[in-house]
Amino acid sequence: MTFNIEFVLIALFSYLLGSIPFSLLFGKLWGVDIRTKGSGNVGAVNTIRSAGKIPGALALFFDVSKGALAIILAKYWLNLADNLMIVIGVSSVIGHAYPVFLKFRGGKCVATSAGVMLVLSPIAILVSLLLYGIAFFCSNKTPFIASTVGTAVFPIFTVWAYHYQPQWYSPLLDLDYNYFLIATMFLFVLILYRHTPNYRQWLSNRRN
Repeated sequence: MTFNIEFVLIALFSYLLGSIPFSLLFGKLWGVDIRTKGSGNVGAVNTIRSAGKIPGALALFFDVSKGALAIILAKYWLNLADNLMIVIGVSSVIGHAYPVFLKFRGGKCVATSAGVMLVLSPIAILVSLLLYGIAFFCSNKTPFIASTVGTAVFPIFTVWAYHYQPQWYSPLLDLDYNYFLIATMFLFVLILYRHTPNYRQWLSNRRN
């Protein structure tokens, strides 16, 4: 990858965009501080539970959008190299997980990661959503299990598509396989790590 000042600035912009806590903002518009309700997580699922479906849907839309927007701007406005889009996308996810505006205490990254993958590998998102839905209902509507299954698709699909259906791999961008595989693995591990408290509580409940 070739780095330049435009890339550094757009990566920083992507991080700051990812740091915007839309869930918290829409929750407060509906009179609820979601950090004090439900799981306390700054994410769309907790917004739906704590503030309602409308603010939750708005938070989900904007969390997905902020994952995609910086990549679209970098590609079609600044015309940066395709492989740089990977780093820019990951920057927005890191911003959502560790937002500078909330003292680095952010959300679980699922929606923002989906926004990134929507641009980098849209077919992977379709497969991910399908398996998310199946896992959601098979796990008695448990979002964190469904999220884990859905995001595990990212690296698995990357490997499979690259070797067996290359036209599905990344139809919108010409991405280096090794860079992209590392990025999808990073997203999966980060999301799994961010859900660690959920798994601890789930395991504790099953033991009791």
